[in-house]
Amino acid sequence: MKNTLLVAVGIMASLSLVAGGAFAGTLGSNITIPDESFSSPSGWYGQQEDQEVEPHCITGQAWDLEGTFFNDVSSNLSLVGGFDFVNGIPAHRVSSGDLFIDVTGDAQYGSGVHAPANYNPYQIVSDTFGYDFVVDLNFSTLTYSVYDIRANGSQLTIQTDSEQQNDAANPWRYLPPAGSGPIATGSIGYASGLADGDPIINGYGLTGGLHNAATMNLAWLAPYYDPNIGFTTHFTQECGNDNLMGHFSNVPEPATLSLLGLGLLGAVMRKKFWA
Repeated sequence: MKNTLLVAVGIMASLSLVAGGAFAGTLGSNITIPDESFSSPSGWYGQQEDQEVEPHCITGQAWDLEGTFFNDVSSNLSLVGGFDFVNGIPAHRVSSGDLFIDVTGDAQYGSGVHAPANYNPYQIVSDTFGYDFVVDLNFSTLTYSVYDIRANGSQLTIQTDSEQQNDAANPWRYLPPAGSGPIATGSIGYASGLADGDPIINGYGLTGGLHNAATMNLAWLAPYYDPNIGFTTHFTQECGNDNLMGHFSNVPEPATLSLLGLGLLGAVMRKKFWA
């Protein structure tokens, strides 16, 4: 990955998007990580993300949040799923939540993080669950506003499923306090009805039929980004039926560092040989 990640702080979020909020560009790297909420090794309640929902929840492509992707050239982050981010699932009165971002490495997620008895559906709490920023997503206008929630007292609206069996999906969305202003705004790129082999998602191995992709720009994150920690993202539906986590950092893996070291050693030996 490029060490120049997120350096374009002054670039407007809409530059990489076509007017009207249409999707543009490539998805970049698949940064999806397990949400640590599962009840079997595979199947709809397994540890994978594609063709998976949370334990005891409704299965099917319409509920499936499939992957988080990041393009470190454009600083665009994309959420992909069979789930319709714009319209949700009207028959069940389920809508999209907001995107939560952790830059300090202490995001709380996974089964058992918060017992179901802790919170009731739609309860407003001050718990940030370790997240530092919220991208407040408005799919009605295909726009977003970014809020800094690191200060104590930030109010979050959270919800589990109807029987409080999926508390690990929290938080759901953010309610900005009166008078608070966003630190950044932008347009949401959106593509819908993507087939399994569509050029936008081709090569990522996503299955299930039709897919949707929602894209937003994270250039605003540059001043807060530590490459040694990276950032972690969280998104869920109103009922917490499926939970989507992502993580990105541009610190070379140990294996990459070893290869780099061997390459440098080879260059030194070659120079000595030809001296």
